[in-house]
Amino acid sequence: MCCGIIVYSPMKYYGMNELGKHLGVAGLGRLGHIVVKIGKAFGLKVTVIITSPKKEDEAITKLGADAFVLSSDLAKLKATVNTMDYIIDTIAAVHPLALLLNLLKMDGKLITVGLPEKPLDLPVFPLVLGSLLEEVTSEA
Repeated sequence: MCCGIIVYSPMKYYGMNELGKHLGVAGLGRLGHIVVKIGKAFGLKVTVIITSPKKEDEAITKLGADAFVLSSDLAKLKATVNTMDYIIDTIAAVHPLALLLNLLKMDGKLITVGLPEKPLDLPVFPLVLGSLLEEVTSEA
């Protein structure tokens, strides 16, 4: 119940119940599972963004996600740049926000519900210039 309200509340607050909008879900733990299910119930196109290829079957077959993108797959990442209306970040570890921001459309929303112990890094210069994917991939 607690996980449900943690993700449902911001989804309703930010209007993530418009049919046909595109929702990215970063991470597929407890919160991520619930985001996928609620997103599909709202009629959203749902893409899971994750580091583990082992969770693809779970995301697509069991939870009903429409797409699955590995954060290490540069070709798939480039194909999803500027395609998402919303991303809910459920990752509780330190990770690059630049990668997620690059996937959002203009005026898209990134909502973080995962709580990393350390602050997340946000490179402002590439954010302003619109070259976030290059910044993230050059760090790897």
